[in-house]
Amino acid sequence: MRVTSADGTTIEYTVRGDGSPVVLVGGGLDDGRENEPLATFLADAFTVYNYARRGRAGSGDTAPYAVDREIDDLAGAGAGDDDVASARGSPAWPGLLTLAPTLAHDAALYGPPPADRLAAVRQPTLVITGETTGFFADAAAAVADLLPDATVRTFDGAGHVPPPDLIGPALRDFLGPAVLRPPGPMRRPGSGT
Repeated sequence: MRVTSADGTTIEYTVRGDGSPVVLVGGGLDDGRENEPLATFLADAFTVYNYARRGRAGSGDTAPYAVDREIDDLAGAGAGDDDVASARGSPAWPGLLTLAPTLAHDAALYGPPPADRLAAVRQPTLVITGETTGFFADAAAAVADLLPDATVRTFDGAGHVPPPDLIGPALRDFLGPAVLRPPGPMRRPGSGT
């Protein structure tokens, strides 16, 4: 499937499954194919959106590069009419709508999030790593130490991109109840409130 992002760039994506939405965002070198096996695995329990980030595979690109454009691409690929209707029916929608115009500006002001901001994350977080990748395993442990509600899963024999049949069940188990949890209190990072 293809969608046109806010700046006119064509973004290619796939949608499979039926259930609560899950968006797979590949790394900088991924053209969307790396996550296809995981998308297929999760599709029996979720609606999985997997897209080719701009400048990769069937997605176009528009210079200059900006993080805001990647966010627009996600919005275009993941916001089908049914998903938008469901989100608008949520009790949290009015508050989120009020904050929405400030998010891109706030993100630009904050810049890359420093590690100490992880302590302000109130959502349960699953940190997955493979034990054969020392750097990533160390980074995962450091992140988990800072998150107040982190669950760490280390997979023996797995590297940077563990196979879906290995990590898929862990994601399915974690996301099942996670999508039903109400969000924690909203806090501004670094403000303590």
